[in-house]
Amino acid sequence: MAKRKSYEIAQGQQGQYAGVNAGLNFQVADAGNAAQSIPVAAFPVEIPLWICPDRVTQDAFGGATGFPAQGLYNDVNPSANEPAVRAALDRIIFAFNAAFAAAAASFLISLRRRDSTGAAVGALLTLLDGTVTTIVAFQRIVIIPAAASVFRAMNVGDSINAVITIQGAGAACPAFGGTLDLQM
Repeated sequence: MAKRKSYEIAQGQQGQYAGVNAGLNFQVADAGNAAQSIPVAAFPVEIPLWICPDRVTQDAFGGATGFPAQGLYNDVNPSANEPAVRAALDRIIFAFNAAFAAAAASFLISLRRRDSTGAAVGALLTLLDGTVTTIVAFQRIVIIPAAASVFRAMNVGDSINAVITIQGAGAACPAFGGTLDLQM
């Protein structure tokens, strides 16, 4: 991974802060209404944003013409000392498409990790609590999980899910989207 990262930085493919998979886009919205906000009647909502793949693409130092000769993808191959794919969420960057004033009747947005069987793993990571946070439309919000976070050691088939639940009496959640930066 260090060679791959060095190569991408040298080629101008990555910025100062980047993972192997930087800027994976996601969106959480209700296409059924013009504002795309998620209605309270839909809560709780859990939407997968990303699933850890079982293989990753080759970099400039591998492949049919590279050494050692490999196929199109790196995957689990213990006889060739290839470990299973692991991933770590470096950060999530997101923004809302509408403003929202903090209110007792609101919503809570969290991230949840699920393993390949669908079971919840560890604690939720709070992204935004609408009871205490005022949202400015299109303002960039950056969350970096702690080193001990359950999102720092993900396995093949694990998923990162956005979870929206009611806080207080509840209010519609504005649509939001952004990017995930992951190390693999």
